[in-house]
Amino acid sequence: MHGMDLNLPLSAIMTTDLIILRPGDSLKAASDAFRKNNIHHLPVVDLDGFLVGIFSKSDYLRLGNVWTSFQKNQDMEGSHFHANVTIGEVMTRELVKLSPTDSISMAVGIFRENLFHSIPLVEKNTLVGLVTTFDLLKYAFQKSGLD
Repeated sequence: MHGMDLNLPLSAIMTTDLIILRPGDSLKAASDAFRKNNIHHLPVVDLDGFLVGIFSKSDYLRLGNVWTSFQKNQDMEGSHFHANVTIGEVMTRELVKLSPTDSISMAVGIFRENLFHSIPLVEKNTLVGLVTTFDLLKYAFQKSGLD
């Protein structure tokens, strides 16, 4: 990370063009979002715009593995489970959140200590962006001239 300014605010590298889910959306909605977009994290926001959870592609794949271990030779997609289980039932609710004004170094420290790969950025619990390990890599390589 030579040449990176770790004191820059996360607003300098965060993703703001987000695809979100609502707690009442189905697993199928998440599956469609992952399939149509090159993303791995879907913030879950209530009707007031408050961040209430996150659902990752890893979460989705893990559910699919559990499903197929109980329903031999039956794919989760197209099932009653896939169409009727809501994101609110399976999302991660306990989240580490940062502010867009927090430093890049703060996010780096959190990523080093945890196994997740995205941190929602909020202002007054309202989602304003997302920073991912990919955002950090993109910034690091842009600064090193390897982009």
